[in-house]
Amino acid sequence: MEDRTEQKKLPIKPPGGTSYWLIPSIIVFLVILYWSWTGMDYRFTDIFKPGRLTQLIHELTHPDLSPEIIRRVFKDMVVTVQTAFLGTLLAVIITFPLAFFAAFNVTGESPAGRVVYYIFRTIFSLLRAIPALIVAIYFVSVFGIGPFAGAMALAFHSIGQLGKLFAESIEQVEKGPIEAITAMGGNKPKVVWYAMLPQVYPYLIAYSIFTWDINIRMSMVIGLVGAGGIGLFIQEHMGLFQFEKVSTALIGILIVVLTFDLFSGWVRKKII
Repeated sequence: MEDRTEQKKLPIKPPGGTSYWLIPSIIVFLVILYWSWTGMDYRFTDIFKPGRLTQLIHELTHPDLSPEIIRRVFKDMVVTVQTAFLGTLLAVIITFPLAFFAAFNVTGESPAGRVVYYIFRTIFSLLRAIPALIVAIYFVSVFGIGPFAGAMALAFHSIGQLGKLFAESIEQVEKGPIEAITAMGGNKPKVVWYAMLPQVYPYLIAYSIFTWDINIRMSMVIGLVGAGGIGLFIQEHMGLFQFEKVSTALIGILIVVLTFDLFSGWVRKKII
């Protein structure tokens, strides 16, 4: 009697004539790759010419450690951290009350409340969809070159991110305290203040610090378009091909990023 548990043997060749199309597909891929590379107007061998790659490596591995450059890098790194902090703080102040309107368990009980919910959710999604670099270019054109434009750009972009995180934290609260306050005759503001806020405030603080950590990195990038800080320093000296000064800035960035990674991680572990 035939064993029904016996598995069928797999076909040796894949069905559908895959092998027939394999070689033509590779040829088409190579043709497209060659066509794309010709549009670069650059020969790969140029990077190995004497005086280019060797000079770049030499300058990047020999940072300018003169007191003047170190003071400038330190000053610009402080401005970068300040820009990220002010942008994050402004976003937290604006987002905190608005996040409750984007939480379904706060506004989704009535048809009008659901309309409010979808409106604020859409606003947060739109703000989150606009790249911070594009926002920074706009604010630099409005406020001029400097860290104030960077802080405004970070705040604008962070509202969308924090709005989503805050609203989702509010939606995860336990229903027991809410039902208890409601049974005692508490209105919606009392429910939010006494039942929801004590449960979510650790997450709000943790997300705020996490966003500050992200904005420190982001402020370095938007500085390249004139939003101040260490990014502006890098942009200036890259334009002059002074990569030894750029290397000094990269060392400062590495120190600051690692420090805030450890700090933000430690704070989140203590709070949550």
